[in-house]
Amino acid sequence: MGFLDGMTRFGRKKSSTSGTVFGFLFLLLSTLGLWLNEGRSVNQMDALYEMQQAINTLADTKYQPEFDNKLIFIQGKVKAISPVVDPEFKISTNGLVLKRTVEMYQWKQMGRAETRNETSYSYKKDWSSNPIDSSSFQNSEAHYNPAFPYPNESFTTEAKIGDYTLSKEVRNKITPSKVLGLSAFPHKINEAINHKSFLFIGKDSNVPSIGDVKISYQYAPEGDYSIAAKANKQSLLNYTTENNKSLSFVRNGIVSATQIFNDEQASNTTLTWVLRLAGLFVMFLSFLGILRSFTAFSNYISVIGPLLNGVSSVVAGVLTLIFGSLVIAIAWFSARPILSISILLIGGVVSFLLGKFGKKRKVVDTRQKSSSATPPPRKTPPVRSQGNNE
Repeated sequence: MGFLDGMTRFGRKKSSTSGTVFGFLFLLLSTLGLWLNEGRSVNQMDALYEMQQAINTLADTKYQPEFDNKLIFIQGKVKAISPVVDPEFKISTNGLVLKRTVEMYQWKQMGRAETRNETSYSYKKDWSSNPIDSSSFQNSEAHYNPAFPYPNESFTTEAKIGDYTLSKEVRNKITPSKVLGLSAFPHKINEAINHKSFLFIGKDSNVPSIGDVKISYQYAPEGDYSIAAKANKQSLLNYTTENNKSLSFVRNGIVSATQIFNDEQASNTTLTWVLRLAGLFVMFLSFLGILRSFTAFSNYISVIGPLLNGVSSVVAGVLTLIFGSLVIAIAWFSARPILSISILLIGGVVSFLLGKFGKKRKVVDTRQKSSSATPPPRKTPPVRSQGNNE
């Protein structure tokens, strides 16, 4: 029993040490991630504000030399100079952009945790537009995925809006939105069979096998577009901001410049918060792992161990709010000093409230334990002797 108890304690100490190491490692990564995200957010916000202030709206689509090397906003019909083609399968359209989506029937490994230390795996066949590396499977020999045959790819063609030619970097901002039907193309193209809405490589599209391939297409048609880009003579290029952001924006249809920049600022805000919350969550888990590692050591001390176990989540939350707010505020301080101070104040107030909540919960738990404890036995009064009275 002594040997087994010693081995158990050694295992706990080893697990606690690794938990501490990984906790500090992920704390460092979450801090770095938060810092980079805030820097990216500030740079994007500044770049968008600069573009919104510098933009020149053209009354029509005719070439105007006075706007050379300036940011312009132009609206009108964009026309393709020649058809856009997928050279691999000779699929073409008169649109501006052609997107090829390739799916392969592949094995997918599905994990299901059964116990703390063991995980069982199941496998299913499914279509996927991304290569799935079967070499990392637990049972890779019986579930082998062949190499992905063709990449997902987009193709563009030269196009013009009035007197201005769209550069490739601007054309790449056009989003394909319409499905391309394939009924006008041959029944067999290379090794693929044309099923009118997709190309299929394999024996039977209704009963697919591992390695079978489906190829479909989307395209962006000619029509009205709204474009914010730099005019370089009669070409439209990306605009480079003072903080070296290379940007241009294209919207399908007639959309105002104000709406475009509002949408881009909203997208930047959404992305910032998604990455921010993800970073704070990883930071919380890091602090929680570190605290629980210390708790594992302190469990050998009867008073401290249970105390730390009860409040570790609250303490991890408070540390995350304080340290996370500090990282975010410092990252913003150089560009937005007032906002960064506000973030620090909000983080401090929330941390204070959480701390008070943790103390109250601790007092309530202590009282409940005290009330539920078994009262000491009452002393029985001594029985007087009857004989002495007589």
